[in-house]
Amino acid sequence: PAQAIIWRQMTTKQVSSVCIIVCVSIFLYNYRPNYSLFEKYKDSYQTSNYISEVKTAVFSREDDSSSGASTPMHNPYKKCRHRTCLVTRKTLPPMERTWEQNVGGLSSSGEGKTEKPRIIFLLGYPSTGTSALHFILGTSSNVSTLGDPGIMSAMKEGWQITKLVKKTKRQHRWNGIGWMNWTQLAVQYLELWDTTKPILLECSPPEIQAPEKLVEAFPDHSVKFIMLVRGDCTTSRATDDKTRSAGYANVLKKYPRDTFVVRYEDLCLRWKEVYKHLVSWEPLLEDVDIAKVPAVANKKDEHHSSQSIQEYCHNAVETWAKPKETSNFDTDVHPFAQFGYENTSYC
Repeated sequence: PAQAIIWRQMTTKQVSSVCIIVCVSIFLYNYRPNYSLFEKYKDSYQTSNYISEVKTAVFSREDDSSSGASTPMHNPYKKCRHRTCLVTRKTLPPMERTWEQNVGGLSSSGEGKTEKPRIIFLLGYPSTGTSALHFILGTSSNVSTLGDPGIMSAMKEGWQITKLVKKTKRQHRWNGIGWMNWTQLAVQYLELWDTTKPILLECSPPEIQAPEKLVEAFPDHSVKFIMLVRGDCTTSRATDDKTRSAGYANVLKKYPRDTFVVRYEDLCLRWKEVYKHLVSWEPLLEDVDIAKVPAVANKKDEHHSSQSIQEYCHNAVETWAKPKETSNFDTDVHPFAQFGYENTSYC
């Protein structure tokens, strides 16, 4: 056959080139993005819609002038990707959105009690301090976690304990999770919690994509949220800025009165203030202990178990106060200005 003649006449280098091209093509085909899974469920759940909307939105604020015209928000990142970070109590002052807006959550009805059992979901993206705050809240005698409250590890998160992490690929966990059977997950959670405790606590990062599904899955409970945010200067970000901003915006838009916002940096810069407002929001968290040292879960999580969060914060504050050059910014629009991060870096 002609194909065989052509193949015999090809040089070794040409044959190698053809083989490389074929192998690369097969690799790219096998690891192409899996859109089919989400397409199957897009009619029942549209999490990606708000992410797309916020990604394309222009962040703006109302001008204080008498004309009432809307002007673009001050953009400290414009044409400046490589920046110097400096995170202190001065560059990161208390949030402009007052803490009092968060008060009135779990303990606001009647004489400070809710009619339904309480569930608090910690919402946040990877590397935003969810494990740290999960551990702090778990030190309260009034809180039940799904796993061992004495460890600070992903091992006590719902998605780890129910094996969802092993059953799903990362790309599926962060594509809107429209495939999730929330009713079944709720049954599993309720079997794992100590329901004799007044507060049931859970923290699995992908759940920030679906706060409304969490509310629907627990109709017999009072579901509230504590949302963790973290600036670019204190983390090697695992999720892009605009995606995170979209998730935050969705939670605050739908559950503004039921969401208590905590900046990761404030756990270290002003813990006393955070604690004061947190206890105002939920008095049963009064006995949390930031000085407790986590137990060692396994060697993989030893970095979470060598010191208390209080000790970690002492060192972190000193590190953040030293100017540090970084290229950890992927946007020309500051998506976290609403949380007060716009002055923590400069060109």
